[in-house]
Amino acid sequence: MQRRASAVPAAGILRRNLPLTPAQLEALWRHLRRVPDFRSRQGLRHPLPSGLATVLTSRLAGAKTPKESAEFAARLPPEHLQRLGARSLAGTYRAPSYHTIRRVLQGVDPLRFEAECAAWMVTQGAACEGPEALALGGKTLRRSYDHDLQEDDTTAATRLADYLLGIMPAATDTLSRLTVGGYFPRGRIWVLHSRLRYFDPERRRAGLPPDMAALAHELTDDSVSVTLVNLDQGEPREVAVQAGGTRSTSSPRSSSGAKPETSDASAVTVRLAPGAGQRLAFRLKRYANRPDLAFPWNRR
Repeated sequence: MQRRASAVPAAGILRRNLPLTPAQLEALWRHLRRVPDFRSRQGLRHPLPSGLATVLTSRLAGAKTPKESAEFAARLPPEHLQRLGARSLAGTYRAPSYHTIRRVLQGVDPLRFEAECAAWMVTQGAACEGPEALALGGKTLRRSYDHDLQEDDTTAATRLADYLLGIMPAATDTLSRLTVGGYFPRGRIWVLHSRLRYFDPERRRAGLPPDMAALAHELTDDSVSVTLVNLDQGEPREVAVQAGGTRSTSSPRSSSGAKPETSDASAVTVRLAPGAGQRLAFRLKRYANRPDLAFPWNRR
């Protein structure tokens, strides 16, 4: 399978030097430590400033995408990786991988990152290559993922269903928290724990119906409150709301009078008029049922 050539300069050039001196890197680290680390502490392999410094120096060396930044880091000798703050394992410094760099770029606050880079450049004066090399705002980060998509040579028949999740810059964790009251425990395997799950009865599929919005705004040990809004101004919408992502929660007693969808009352249906909204308050008994991924209408 033929691949396109990388835009990163030749490996020999990259191995001889970094585009920054040790003093410049030390000053850069002082600024990058101020960027909030969005990751949980479990399973961290590289400090956030190390990943950010790798991105910055690789861009100064000519890299334009996360893949090229990883190629740049992989070609550096151990002493240069040490200066970047790379992880040391059994006395060997390991460069951040493509997946690590991509995750850093997806999760970091681009405006804070760019602000700290700009503040560092002010302290360096004319020693740096110029601000045009440090355009690291949100638009530039999104363009780097567009480049990955353009270079991807897989097809729907040759890639896994979740393959493109690693390329697309969409951050779904926040969406999961806001709509289903869920979270992903960080570890080698991410499993979604959620208070709610939605189904579209008309289209017989999982997920919110078109033009339907949901916001889970209050969670307690035995209750959850959610607001549903029909954004369509011309047609009513119906949604099935299930207690628990895998039906492990039972008895969602709604204060709104929504009717049960299943015989065990693990889900209720809500019908909203055009442009209407409704707030639901459920009383829950968590982890009471055996997990089940079946659709509510198949459990009647």
